[in-house]
Amino acid sequence: MDGVTKNKKYISGYFTFLFLVNFDMNFNDIIFPKIMKGVKQLFIASLLLMFFACNSLKKLETTQSSAQAAYESANYSEALTLYEQLIQLYKDNGKDIPVDIKMNAGKSAYEIKNYDIAKGYLTEVFKENKNVEPLMMLIDISKQSGSRDELKSLIENHTELLKENGEGDFANTELFNINYSKGDMEVAYSNYNSIENPDKELFDEYLNILMDLDKKKEAKQSCIEALKSDDSNVAALEWLAIDEYTNAENWYKSMMAKYNKNKNATSYAYLRRDLKKVSVQYRGARDKFLKLRDIDPDNKKYIRYLENCYLRLEVKDKAAEMDRLLK
Repeated sequence: MDGVTKNKKYISGYFTFLFLVNFDMNFNDIIFPKIMKGVKQLFIASLLLMFFACNSLKKLETTQSSAQAAYESANYSEALTLYEQLIQLYKDNGKDIPVDIKMNAGKSAYEIKNYDIAKGYLTEVFKENKNVEPLMMLIDISKQSGSRDELKSLIENHTELLKENGEGDFANTELFNINYSKGDMEVAYSNYNSIENPDKELFDEYLNILMDLDKKKEAKQSCIEALKSDDSNVAALEWLAIDEYTNAENWYKSMMAKYNKNKNATSYAYLRRDLKKVSVQYRGARDKFLKLRDIDPDNKKYIRYLENCYLRLEVKDKAAEMDRLLK
């Protein structure tokens, strides 16, 4: 190894030594403090993050507890406010909102008749969980808002769910009312016949449908059957009374017109015979209107029909009594 080469190695070693010494000094005096500062900042940030996370979780628990307490105490206005705060906390923390939280918020809004808010929450709940409870509230909200098309759609789209939960008659009754009010008699007729235990209040409308559809025989038979199970069914009793009176009156006028065209001893004899027959119908109508009047004594319509029956039956004192009641 020549002298030049040796010198190069010595110089290279010297500079390496100087670099290491300088690095050690920089590391101790500059780099290490910076690393420690970064570690310290990271540690503080982690502590702050843990603190805020714990604080946020604590706030969630406290708000949920307060909301539940207000809800169980039927303080629905306060409950709704708290549940909405709770829902916002869930969103702020990037957490999924539990279905029961949204359900209680919706029910609270429903109870205080804040239907717009209730509808929003209950619709979300129903989409997530096809349960009859939110559906029934959504149906009622549609009824309260007067939205017949929305109400009809809700019921028709979930008829099976309603039936499965014992609400089949409710569904068909609502559809009957909607279609009857729209004048869709054929569909309303079908709805009514799908109701297993129809309310007595619907019977009068059902009779109107039968008459509109020219189903008089079915109307009469329906009234007879209704009175077998409830002899005070006003709609059925009134329909039969009016029908019997109308038939008697038409018959009476027809026979009188026939007699007046050809008055003689023979035609008079036939008239007397037919008057006895028609009197049976007038008495039948009278008896029904008397029963109706027992139920509703001040009903002028019943009194007027009774007066006419008594006039045809030539019971003048009773006819005069009815006439006085009409004045």
